[in-house]
Amino acid sequence: MGGTRRNCRSGVTFRVADSSRIMGESNNRACRCLGLLLIVAIAAALSHPANAVGRTSDEAASSFIVRARRISPNDWLVVALHPDATPIQIAVSPRTTEVCPAAIDGVHLDHGWPSAGGTAACVRPRAGHTITLPVTDGLSHVAFGIRSTSRISSVRLTVTYERADTFVMVIPPSDSDATVTFTPRSHTIGARAYTLPDFSAPCGRDIRVRQAGRPRISNDRQCDFTTELEGCTGVDPGLPVTVALARADRHPPLAGIYLGWQ
Repeated sequence: MGGTRRNCRSGVTFRVADSSRIMGESNNRACRCLGLLLIVAIAAALSHPANAVGRTSDEAASSFIVRARRISPNDWLVVALHPDATPIQIAVSPRTTEVCPAAIDGVHLDHGWPSAGGTAACVRPRAGHTITLPVTDGLSHVAFGIRSTSRISSVRLTVTYERADTFVMVIPPSDSDATVTFTPRSHTIGARAYTLPDFSAPCGRDIRVRQAGRPRISNDRQCDFTTELEGCTGVDPGLPVTVALARADRHPPLAGIYLGWQ
């Protein structure tokens, strides 16, 4: 049976359904609350099931930009989101990177997606080309990861997709900072950091929200869109917002930014 589970420590509620779906295959995973920590058992899954919020036919595709530093061949920048059944489009620079399936707790799965030849493969970008990721069923949260294939470098990623709901999560490597830039239509946006994989309250990480060069006070407003986040930041609709996940310690744990906006 599906239901609702709550992370007692961080204050976020997760909706839990019966099964998970990888891009093209099923995989059942459970989620339970142990004491004060939510343990998300999805180490071998790509998706976190959720209740989809349908988009209207005249709603424009959603787009956001992720920038991260110090991405190496051994580290992954992970992006999780909830698309509808339309394929996700991404543009990545530099070209010396590859894109692979991942899980929303930051666990990468570098075996790749099934190909026409029957073997699994990750995707490498080409200059001036947008990558189309495998289509999903539109019912689940899905994720993909990016790593460098040559040396430590900064990565810029543009994601364009049709949203089933407002969930977005960005997980940089533990020794990296990351920013997410987007233009909301809502008067509030949600941005919370969580230590992974247990989704506990973060330590050694700071969230900073800026719009038009000015800092915004976080989590002081009621959200004006459908989200599982509790507390949002007031913004001006139609102007770009940048959310930064910065290191407050020299050796912070793995953490992700849970985002939401309309």
